[in-house]
Amino acid sequence: MIFLVLTFIANILHPFHMCVTEIHYKKEKQTMEISHRIFADDLEEAIEKKFGKKCDLFQPQSAEIDGYVQKYIDETFQVSLDGKTLETKFIGKELDKDALMVYMEIDGIAKPKSIKISDRILFELLKDQTNLIHFHQGKNVISKKLNARASEATFPIN
Repeated sequence: MIFLVLTFIANILHPFHMCVTEIHYKKEKQTMEISHRIFADDLEEAIEKKFGKKCDLFQPQSAEIDGYVQKYIDETFQVSLDGKTLETKFIGKELDKDALMVYMEIDGIAKPKSIKISDRILFELLKDQTNLIHFHQGKNVISKKLNARASEATFPIN
């Protein structure tokens, strides 16, 4: 019992920092659907640090705030095919309790052999940040864990 209480207190004093990205490759549509789950308070702090813009992601939608979220994600998350960085299209965002869901899409992905992901979301802010990527291709899912020392992963395409 004492161990559980101490573990709970340790988690409060030193929270675990993780973003989860789901990538769905749709071969028949030649698209990639991407969703990021990021703790909103950490993203607010990262945007303020990077762009000098204080924002409140818990307030109603704002085109200005959407622009900062999109710019931050574009600068810290890239998808490459054959050495060329692909352009992501910002679809939108929504709050899910204390996390922000950010939705993006990439069109025109024809017959890739592999996709390289660079995910540095929140690494400049949190030393213990871990980013988990789940790459879905049909019924197959490959998961990789990234951190500041290893922020890139390559996923084979079948």
